[in-house]
Amino acid sequence: MSNVAAYPNFEANRPQDSQDQTQAFRDLEELICDLLRMAEISHDLVGGCLDPPEPERQERLARAMLAVGLTRRLTSELKEHYYRQW
Repeated sequence: MSNVAAYPNFEANRPQDSQDQTQAFRDLEELICDLLRMAEISHDLVGGCLDPPEPERQERLARAMLAVGLTRRLTSELKEHYYRQW
């Protein structure tokens, strides 16, 4: 009964030393910064869609949708990159 359920070896998927782990986190820096900047742009663009006249509003809305789409893509890339590091 001592081996009722076999648990995966979680440690086998982690970097072997602190140097590997440090580099893995450094590699995330650019993706995280890009994600944050795109989120800031998205916020500003969506906020700007509320006041201007119709033609300008349509252009701002189109740019906001682009920024939101890029934010989604960057978020997905960050998640994939992070999980590959482990």
